[in-house]
Amino acid sequence: MVNQLPQGWKEEYLENKEKFEYINGVSYKPSDASENLQENSTLLLRSNNIDNGELNLNKIVYVSNNKIQNKQYLKKNDILIATSSGSKNLVGKSVLILDDSPKTFGAFCGVIRCKDFCAKYVSYYFQSEFYKKYIYNISKGVNINNLKSSDLMKLSIPYPTDEDEQEYIVKTLDAVAEMIKLRKETIQLTKDLIPAIFQEMFGDPITNPKGWEITTLGNPDVCTLQYGYTATAQDSGDTRYIRITDIGKDGYIDNGNKAWLNYDNKMEDYKLYHKDILVARTGASYGKTLLYNNDTDAIFASFLIRIIFNKKKIIPEFYWAYSLTDSYWQQANRLVSGVAQPQFNGSALKQILLMLPPWPLQEKFAKKVEQINKYIVAQQEELEHFETLFQSLLQEAFTGILTWKYPRKESND
Repeated sequence: MVNQLPQGWKEEYLENKEKFEYINGVSYKPSDASENLQENSTLLLRSNNIDNGELNLNKIVYVSNNKIQNKQYLKKNDILIATSSGSKNLVGKSVLILDDSPKTFGAFCGVIRCKDFCAKYVSYYFQSEFYKKYIYNISKGVNINNLKSSDLMKLSIPYPTDEDEQEYIVKTLDAVAEMIKLRKETIQLTKDLIPAIFQEMFGDPITNPKGWEITTLGNPDVCTLQYGYTATAQDSGDTRYIRITDIGKDGYIDNGNKAWLNYDNKMEDYKLYHKDILVARTGASYGKTLLYNNDTDAIFASFLIRIIFNKKKIIPEFYWAYSLTDSYWQQANRLVSGVAQPQFNGSALKQILLMLPPWPLQEKFAKKVEQINKYIVAQQEELEHFETLFQSLLQEAFTGILTWKYPRKESND
């Protein structure tokens, strides 16, 4: 909430039913949903599909149309909000729905529907620190943080009464948001080169057309395994604490929600080094593999396993790229145990089969990966620059600084 409004600005409250409508998500039975698109079914969006103002559709489910009420279908320009999360920093995250393709939303979400207000302007305000601070203060819970719609609707949104000024703010933020989007697309396209190069140099690991020797991670001549360190994560500290949630879907580190520790000597054996390989051993992220390329001092958590390779046999970049293949995931999915809490422990990991190409060929591949990753780091730095600029502009946009030279019209009270 902005403390002082600029000249020619007003506040509008979400509880104004002439301007806004709030719709609660509903709970669906597991029997009503499927991970595969069925006839007469619709995409079901949940809180984990909301990611930094964008839709993350990596893990999706569909729900039968006959279970969905008409008002539960999302419309273009609806703002989907996460109303429940295990993290106080993630509850309240939102995304603007940009198209009319059929979608509905689950129980831990809510929707703000703008009736007579610019939805994109509101969605940008929901990305500002003003909004995040408000949500942080009103969300309640111990292990799970919840956002009550009655509290959310008391939020006021500052806005210029001059619609041209409002449009200028939106277009300025749109321009930087587009640069961020393009950088992300470039980074993803670059990452996609690595599996293609792997396939070209080593062939399909399932069919092994080049007849490479096959080994397992249980071979003591190939590697040893080490479980991570148990600690309570902190919001600040001098050493980063790498957890399962820090491994992105593509095997790169996720820097979106960092955790920290204060280093002491008992952590020494769990320090991470450049090009260490970490594998998630439990939960929905089981099997995900990280090639640690950061220079930040870090410790790895107990739900991760470090694979320490005999580098005369397997180069880390080779195994990391292998962990992205269908061959690896077919085995991981077969070897995992447990239903409610999947387990992919050291015993399972040791059964993973993989090719053992000649060391010089692996080294050649590793050099290509290193070059690609250096380019990705450079692109990532540019992305972070634009993201910092975007956050700065959000701050300026809703305090009138961004448009302080704009020829404002007097508001009519």
